[in-house]
Amino acid sequence: MKTIYLIRHTTPAIAKGICYGQSDIDVTESFLEEAMLVKAFIPENIEHIYSSPLRRCSKLATYLFPNKKIFMDNDLMEIHCGSWEMRKWDEFLQPEIDPWMNDYLKLQTPGGESYIDLYGR
Repeated sequence: MKTIYLIRHTTPAIAKGICYGQSDIDVTESFLEEAMLVKAFIPENIEHIYSSPLRRCSKLATYLFPNKKIFMDNDLMEIHCGSWEMRKWDEFLQPEIDPWMNDYLKLQTPGGESYIDLYGR
């Protein structure tokens, strides 16, 4: 039986409270420290590596697996938040965000996708 490891990117270089979804955000200066902590848990016998092409993901994949081929796959990108990308969550007006908050699995963000869409990818 094969094991699949899911690894989340390190801390993104963006202020807290910003909806960034598929925006190509880099990582903070603590990248190396965080990446080293992750690396300590990665077994050596990993056969295939897949990553989102976003910098915050591909940078970590490249660090963790410097001598392996990394398959970049757009389907692994975070949820697409459409016109909400790069906006502060606390500046959304209730009528704008409430319908989505009440049914975020099924409802798409304006110009973006729903969590069901994300799951389908």
